[in-house]
Amino acid sequence: MRLGMKYKLSEIGRIVTGKTPSTKNKTSFSEEPDKYLFVTPRDMNGSEKTIKKTERYLTDEVTNTTFKNLVINDKSICVSCIGTIGKVFMPSGPAITNQQINSITEIKNFVLPDYLYYYLVIHQKDIENLAGGTTMPIVNKTSFEQLEVEIPDLETQKKIVRILSALDRKIELNNQLDLTVHNNLNAIFEDWFVHKNYNSNQSKWRKEKLGNFVTINRGLSYKGQFLSDSGTPMINLGNIMPGGIFRSEKNKYYTGEFKNKVVVKAGDLVMANTDMTQKREVLGTPLIVPSIYDGDVIFSHHIYSIKSEKIPTLFLYYLLLRKDFSDTAGGGATGTTVLFLPKDIIENYEFVLPDDAEINRFVDIAKKVLQRRNNIMHENMALKTIRDTLLSRLMSGEIILEKVKI
Repeated sequence: MRLGMKYKLSEIGRIVTGKTPSTKNKTSFSEEPDKYLFVTPRDMNGSEKTIKKTERYLTDEVTNTTFKNLVINDKSICVSCIGTIGKVFMPSGPAITNQQINSITEIKNFVLPDYLYYYLVIHQKDIENLAGGTTMPIVNKTSFEQLEVEIPDLETQKKIVRILSALDRKIELNNQLDLTVHNNLNAIFEDWFVHKNYNSNQSKWRKEKLGNFVTINRGLSYKGQFLSDSGTPMINLGNIMPGGIFRSEKNKYYTGEFKNKVVVKAGDLVMANTDMTQKREVLGTPLIVPSIYDGDVIFSHHIYSIKSEKIPTLFLYYLLLRKDFSDTAGGGATGTTVLFLPKDIIENYEFVLPDDAEINRFVDIAKKVLQRRNNIMHENMALKTIRDTLLSRLMSGEIILEKVKI
């Protein structure tokens, strides 16, 4: 067993609890990504070590005045401390968090920030045990400061970080590859069917309404008491990211009863009918059910299934990823803070239907891309399992570092 010195977090760096600027002050927020990151738990997807993009950014004006002492750097470690406790991440640049996050910044030189990140990831339960509150669990700043962590010598920290970071880099490279092949196929769809640069018989193309080709079902209005760590997988709003990207770490499992109309399988098409963000980035976003599910999957009431016997699913998927449809969905949404997409907005969406031969040519390419993306997802899940297993054993000293080769 490897032993290190124990330190309170307050002895390792400065502890900062974030704050949210007044929404009434229009000079506080910016949508420009070169401004200060403003991180909330909504921006933390749970799978990425570093947050590079946030829903909102803070302007120089508010950051350099009221929030000057709350700015954290890219070597800081941030932990969610209200509601969902213990999510850990590092910002990619200067940032401010909201009040739901405590951060360790200005970390002293005897601790590698990356080591502290991995340590807190594996000790999430210790953070959860600090929580007080009745209706909402909260880890306040004082309790967070007192959390003890075990810090070995710098050489040991470097070896642990080198091993785990290699796996994280491979996962990140896979994610970049997945996004690249996905975006390339989006561009092909746009080129062939919107700009009409493909040499085909366009005289056969016709304008149609989507409702003439699809059946739309809303998912299960589930009861929280039947959510579990195992059971029937349930696709939910958290699984859908902007751009039609699947987020596996948000999986939920259901043990209650359900009807067949809320069942889908790998390769089926679903869509987010709800959005809780101001940018409406998820509302109307389609998703192909990934092949990590090898049996029945159900979907929640925040999701629609979209099925068609007349148009291939992969053509529909890339059609519904178009900005034109996203704008239509956003314009037809109901609600203020929580947005909802009625079925008839989807059914009344007008699009140009190409001839069958050209659709089939596109689908042939799309099938190969989907297989590539599914392979990447399977590989990443295996890499995450290896990383998490190593993380626990490296931190406990169970693995002899000198025998690990990377």
